[in-house]
Amino acid sequence: GDTAFKHYPKGPWVPVSQSSDEHQVKNKNNGWRMNPYDATGAVDVAPNVLGLQSHLSKGWQGCRSNKGVCGAGKYYYEATPLEALGFNRFGWATDTGSLDRGSDRSGFGYGVDKDGFGVSRTQGKRLHNDDIENYGEAYTKDDVIGCFLDLDNGTVKWSKNGKEFGEAYQIPDELLSTAAFFPTASMKDSTAEFNFGDKPFKFYPGEE
Repeated sequence: GDTAFKHYPKGPWVPVSQSSDEHQVKNKNNGWRMNPYDATGAVDVAPNVLGLQSHLSKGWQGCRSNKGVCGAGKYYYEATPLEALGFNRFGWATDTGSLDRGSDRSGFGYGVDKDGFGVSRTQGKRLHNDDIENYGEAYTKDDVIGCFLDLDNGTVKWSKNGKEFGEAYQIPDELLSTAAFFPTASMKDSTAEFNFGDKPFKFYPGEE
């Protein structure tokens, strides 16, 4: 990133912006950001390229980051909904994965199902390959969602405001050995912001 950490984290989870060159998929743009050129048609990327807003009444929209990670290591970023209404799914996808987070084998999401279950109730949802299961807790405006990718052990998990929910998925071997994974979001009538580690995390999962 362009700004040094005020308190550099010393735990095992590496902010995606600090991943080594050998474990990073490069992009001509500098810095980690949401990629307006890898997004559906009814989502706007904020001028600082760290925020997303989906257009009202346009259904589910998605966007991928401009960089990904691969090979080995443990990676983390944070996503925060900025509206109480609207639906969100945050997670990871390969460069060929659907931007409808969790609808295919190439992506993993945490949030709500297509009908919004996981918002008004206490139960959150995990999504992969169009399978939807109970996981974690529902979240809403200003909750900070931690997105974990462990390439050493081939797992994905999430947290809410620092509370970790445990392993959600084991990444299929064929993806783990060949693919890069990109921070990805799907949204419906919502706004969210992202922190890839260029500024201090609110709930870094380790020592600071």
